[in-house]
Amino acid sequence: MNKMEIIKQRALLVINFILIGLFLSCSSKQERNNSSKNDDYMIVTKIFETSKRNSKSKTIHLQKSNNNEYVIKVLKSERAKSSLKNPEQIDDDFITTNHNEESLKRIFNYKEYEFLVSQSVNSTWDADFIEQITGSNKTDYSSLKEITISKPVYTSNHKYALVSITEKTRMGIQIMEKTNGKWIEKEIIAPLIFQPKATLFKN
Repeated sequence: MNKMEIIKQRALLVINFILIGLFLSCSSKQERNNSSKNDDYMIVTKIFETSKRNSKSKTIHLQKSNNNEYVIKVLKSERAKSSLKNPEQIDDDFITTNHNEESLKRIFNYKEYEFLVSQSVNSTWDADFIEQITGSNKTDYSSLKEITISKPVYTSNHKYALVSITEKTRMGIQIMEKTNGKWIEKEIIAPLIFQPKATLFKN
């Protein structure tokens, strides 16, 4: 085997390694996307069913918008306030109010921050997604309650999620925790009433 053939074989090996790496990377990314879509569906369905169960309205309409800007805004606000109180980031979390929930400390965590805020979206749920959740693509406006549920913002391990919920004149962020493959509703934080003054966190 001459020198040129050896060089060609090595080049082919390198190309094969690169192609395998790209394939595995694409497969892994596709799996993550599919997992997120499934989690989106489970979370939105859970919140929608809870709202439907607690509502006196005959019909609940899920709005198309899945804008999660409010979640991102609260994350950035808490991070900014924490940086003033804790510039050296001695604490792991950046919650600035008195919350004892361990889940919140794991979500509002400096290690999670960049991953959380990178999930900002301002888009819409597609019609099929809404129909699967609501059971109909038709809306009865005779007795109507509207709800807007944002696209969830997940922690890096996909164990927790933040979801903003808007109903009429109020908004809040629902904490979700995944336990044994199911999403459980925890507390609601950052309640906001559409008035001049609003409080981000309940003390």
